[in-house]
Amino acid sequence: MAVRSMLRDFVRGWPMLAALGAGLVLTATAAGVSGTAGSPGGTGAGGVVVGAVLAGCGIAALGWAVFALRKGSLVAPRSALAVSLGVLGAPGALLATGAAAELGVAVLPMLAAGLFAIVVAVGAAVEIRRLRRRRRTALPPRRPAIGLVAGAALVAALATPALAGTAAGELAVPHGELHGTGHQHP
Repeated sequence: MAVRSMLRDFVRGWPMLAALGAGLVLTATAAGVSGTAGSPGGTGAGGVVVGAVLAGCGIAALGWAVFALRKGSLVAPRSALAVSLGVLGAPGALLATGAAAELGVAVLPMLAAGLFAIVVAVGAAVEIRRLRRRRRTALPPRRPAIGLVAGAALVAALATPALAGTAAGELAVPHGELHGTGHQHP
């Protein structure tokens, strides 16, 4: 039982970190959807709607993650479960119908956002179950720093290539190249 408790404490902050990753990936993906402001692919109304939904989901995920990290526990787990399942389902529908390719939505970032949404959904479901078993305990949950560091490393390992696969990532300064030092002397 002690190992199970230690593991639970180790991964308790991962849904919040996954929500940060999902928020970053979804907002970057929204920026590259054809038809959204500043995107290279046209002005289609479908693209505007999809871009707005992706951006809204991304901003909501970022806000929830910051609030939950600040509080130190999952906030509104039922709502988080419902939204994360929606974030998982909507992009899945885009990819399954082929609309993603028409709108310029990259597959890798959407898969990464889906994986992040699964982590949030699992964390929210576990929290809901915990709350049903025993009403809130007086002691706040422990979150060992090593668990947060490991979770952050996993999020970074998944989010970095996903962000690079978005239109915003493709337009970013090429990594590993210097474009001048800014210290030019005559």
